[in-house]
Amino acid sequence: MELSIIIAIFTTAAVGFCGGIIFAHIFELPQEREDRKRRQARDARRQARRVAANRRMDKMRKMPTFTIDKF
Repeated sequence: MELSIIIAIFTTAAVGFCGGIIFAHIFELPQEREDRKRRQARDARRQARRVAANRRMDKMRKMPTFTIDKF
């Protein structure tokens, strides 16, 4: 008896959680959708800059740090 009550509670919670996510997606406002797309584009640009900076730093690390002229 107790097990069936616990299963019913967890099932209800899972269905409520999934239903909440579905309703939030369905009733998303256009402004919220535009904001989310703008944030994703900004994050993609940041990631591209970070990758380019890492590529430049890797290239600088591979260069020799001293030459005979410095002695």
